[in-house]
Amino acid sequence: MSDKNTEVSALSFEDALAELEQIVRSLESGQQKLEDAIAPLDKAAKLAPGLLAARASLGRALLAADRAADAVPHLRAALPADRDGSLHFQLSRALAAQGKAADAAQFAQKSRQLRKLIGDDGQPGEITPP
Repeated sequence: MSDKNTEVSALSFEDALAELEQIVRSLESGQQKLEDAIAPLDKAAKLAPGLLAARASLGRALLAADRAADAVPHLRAALPADRDGSLHFQLSRALAAQGKAADAAQFAQKSRQLRKLIGDDGQPGEITPP
């Protein structure tokens, strides 16, 4: 977060969303270490549990930090926002790391299905009737 002393619970929803976006940008640019991002992402997810982007970001960060068991509930919660299969893939990885091969295979398959629906241009592919 921009001010490490700022309590997320004191922020408005809009301010919390802005902080989340800043955290994600910092991670993507390499400016913030993964370990330093988990606590603010966790606070953002607690503040707005329905904000699927916060849950997805937290789940991905936890998985990248080798905390698969902690990542699973956040990745599961964020699945409705998965349009390209990436969250299903990350959940598959987290489950596989826990030794849950059958569950991992199920989510890996769903990830492949979602990726097939996305064309090379990132747009949904043509849907053909059964």
